[in-house]
Amino acid sequence: MLTDFADGLSDTLDQAFNEPDAAERRRQHEKAATVIRKYLDRAANDPFIHDLESNPFVPITAKATLVSTLGTLAKLIVA
Repeated sequence: MLTDFADGLSDTLDQAFNEPDAAERRRQHEKAATVIRKYLDRAANDPFIHDLESNPFVPITAKATLVSTLGTLAKLIVA
C-alpha cells in the first residue's frame, strides 16, 4: 500500500521550497498538487485502508488522517 504513496511528493515539495525562481516554484507546486490529488483519491478508494478501518479489533482512522493532512498540504501550496 505505501508504494502507492511513493510518488516523490516529499522531493517535489523540497524542490519547490528551495527554488529561488517564482515561476519554477509554482510549477513544482502544481506538480505537488497533482500528486496530492492522486493521494486523496487513493486514500478515499483504497480497499486496504477500508479493511484497516473496519477491523474488529482496534479503531483506526487512517482515511481521515490522510485526507486531513493532504488537504492541509494542498491548501498551503496554493497559498
